[in-house]
Amino acid sequence: MAAKSTWDLATAPPLDPNDPAKLPVVFRFIVNHRPDKLLGILKTNWASYERILSPELIKVISNVDVPVTGGNNRKLSSTFLPVLAPRAQKFLRGKERLPFLTLHPQSSADEWRFLEKFGACHTENLDFYLAILSCISKENRSAKELSDPERIFELYEAIFSKRWSSEKDSGYEEIIR
Repeated sequence: MAAKSTWDLATAPPLDPNDPAKLPVVFRFIVNHRPDKLLGILKTNWASYERILSPELIKVISNVDVPVTGGNNRKLSSTFLPVLAPRAQKFLRGKERLPFLTLHPQSSADEWRFLEKFGACHTENLDFYLAILSCISKENRSAKELSDPERIFELYEAIFSKRWSSEKDSGYEEIIR
């Protein structure tokens, strides 16, 4: 039988701004045993946490594995908010999947925008389209395996459209190739 935790989820588990490289015991418990609760705790207590976040603490939380669609876990920094799922589905087929966060279905996208602080993608930007391209590439090792190749032309149109409007220049040309 699993031990019951003695803290209440309604109270904010403490974060220590003086030791940002290390998550407190309560947070480590959540990360190790209840990662499905982490995002809700961050959201509920965001007003308190936002004031004490340091770059080190952001990095630690960004690297925490959280639940994504399909029953898997991924580092928070490599995930996408579900609001982007309909746009991604325009390009993805079969086993091609992006790691969309598993969030409460009645919540709005704006309620979760704070997760961008930890690297979760919430906007239809160049990185989003490059992630789709990478996903398609990994799942289709040869051109013969690729279904609906016309979608790739549309995807490249979206990539180049975002590329030319992006302020970030370095490295994207090589990634797109």
